[in-house]
Amino acid sequence: MFRYIIPAALAMISVNSHAVVGGQTVSDQDWPYTVSLRQIEGTESDSLSNHRCGGAYIGEGLILTAAHCVALAPVENSVACIGGSGDASENNCYRLADVRIHPDFESEFYTADLAIYKLAWFSSPDNYPAAKIITAEQDALITAGETLHILGLGSTRYESYDPAYQLQGAEIAIASEADCNEQTAVQAPAGFDASNFICGGEQTKGPAPGDSGTPAFIEMDQGMIYTALVSHGYNYMGVFTRLGLHLDWINSTREELTPNRILDVGDDQQWLLSAQQPTIEHQQLITNISTEAVDIVAIEIRGDASVTLISHNCGTLNPNKSCEVSIAAQQPENSYGNAFLDIELSSGITYTGVRLTTVAMGDIPGIANWQSEFQSWLAGGKYPWSAFEDRGIMVPEIIETFQFLQGELTGPGVLQFSSQSLTASGDGRLQVRLDDAVVLQMNGECQAEQIAVAVPEGTHQITFDYEGTNQFMNNGSIVLSDLVFNDQASATGSLTCHYVKPEYFPVSEDDIVIENSGGSSSLGWLSLLPLFVMRLLRRR
Repeated sequence: MFRYIIPAALAMISVNSHAVVGGQTVSDQDWPYTVSLRQIEGTESDSLSNHRCGGAYIGEGLILTAAHCVALAPVENSVACIGGSGDASENNCYRLADVRIHPDFESEFYTADLAIYKLAWFSSPDNYPAAKIITAEQDALITAGETLHILGLGSTRYESYDPAYQLQGAEIAIASEADCNEQTAVQAPAGFDASNFICGGEQTKGPAPGDSGTPAFIEMDQGMIYTALVSHGYNYMGVFTRLGLHLDWINSTREELTPNRILDVGDDQQWLLSAQQPTIEHQQLITNISTEAVDIVAIEIRGDASVTLISHNCGTLNPNKSCEVSIAAQQPENSYGNAFLDIELSSGITYTGVRLTTVAMGDIPGIANWQSEFQSWLAGGKYPWSAFEDRGIMVPEIIETFQFLQGELTGPGVLQFSSQSLTASGDGRLQVRLDDAVVLQMNGECQAEQIAVAVPEGTHQITFDYEGTNQFMNNGSIVLSDLVFNDQASATGSLTCHYVKPEYFPVSEDDIVIENSGGSSSLGWLSLLPLFVMRLLRRR
């Protein structure tokens, strides 16, 4: 007897959903770009719906998912929760702002089953790990029999909806076009085309209800490569939309949803400076990512005197060419200094607001009670840290702050820590970085207990980087405690996060004038955009 899975059913079941059939629990930290799309339940509610669909974070505040998922996670009242499952399933939940569905999508046959969401502008994760999308050259090398690594936030059974608690992963073999057609022919509405889809799965292992939109990967020399996403399935066989055929659409949609992509001006910079390292020189790379040459006519740094421009070699930049801006940063006179890098083009466009922050780092209150490995660590930020019960440090109930704890550890070993962090969901976060790599990010109301971070052989810099709520009225707070460094983990860690509804600043009738030429209209959250921009400019 053939088992038939209705295509839409891979997403339509909306009870608490997490996983693949025949999978095993995998670490959220190993797949930080996995997304759960969920709806906000009511305008005044802090609660989220259960998992609707999966997706993957692909950088620049964009989420790639299945086109048929858009009906289940409407932009107006949905969030993308990134990199968490189980008790942490409400971690890193960002409001959606826009969406594009592939123009060739056909719901009957699931052709071009792709869509890209854009996160709200104030919520885009800063330097957050993104899935590496396959290239055309890599896609051409895919053959039947290769291993496809699948993930799941849906059911663990085909016959009924039986969700797992933590993120599940499994390995399946890619089926040939002939095998897939043979297994799905009884129920499939159209023949399987290997140039459009990847097919794989079996009665005991594969994607199941709730897994639509979830990414699938092939391991290549460059690491895990995002190859396809769950679309639908028949007779125990999962059918995945193949990304390689749609790279042009993915790239053009990326450009459409992230306008003014003429220059890549690099990331904001934060320099943690101390008596041991009072100055630093930095090279900011500027790249022309457009298809035409651009002329840079002026570069300047405005703001705090702790950041100065040394020199630059920028002028006419051809496509895909770069120039460097040399910057000097020194320890600020106060606790921190903010400056901004501005780049003016001959066309009249000026790139503004690349934030350059200097932070004065100093002794940690109560550090004498900490393990010896942390005695040379330093702390700093916009506000002074306070000791927390002789086992940590804290900054309570503060809006608009950034705080740092930083030091070196020599591995191999395992760093464990506990924390309590609070921000509005989608604004602010606590990041833990190993050298420059983000190993963990927490956003919302999160409590971590003895979270473990593996430190490889050699000396590495560890940074705890907390940014409080910036765009909303919500207070933020941070506690870091119980830092230990041993050969191996001494306890099983846990992370629990809850969604925190952003509280908007009050708006009077004098703040916004709405002109309505007829029909019905309402003032949604996007109507507050000018006020947020004005508030940012005032802060800067």
